[in-house]
Amino acid sequence: MLTPKQRKLLSFIERHIQDNEGVSPSFQEMAEAVGVQSKSNIHRLVCALEERGFIRRLAKRNRSIEIAKTYNHTVAPTQAALPAISCPHCGEPIAISIVAGAGS
Repeated sequence: MLTPKQRKLLSFIERHIQDNEGVSPSFQEMAEAVGVQSKSNIHRLVCALEERGFIRRLAKRNRSIEIAKTYNHTVAPTQAALPAISCPHCGEPIAISIVAGAGS
């Protein structure tokens, strides 16, 4: 799950890379796009996106962000049905379902 600022930053990075032939934005450009004053706040947001696997950065290089996966803004928990199994106590078939995305 991403915070609103993380989603906004990820969206900006995606657009910037697409519009600028693969060149990622600078921290100053990201700060202006997200509406924060401090580059350290942007660094925190970038690190959070990297930890969650949305972006990758090359060490010791400027403008070296690449998108690893995109954020689907319409993510909603869905149910995935599993095969029915017999209850060991009563022998009746039972269906088990899990909620996908609830713990993400």
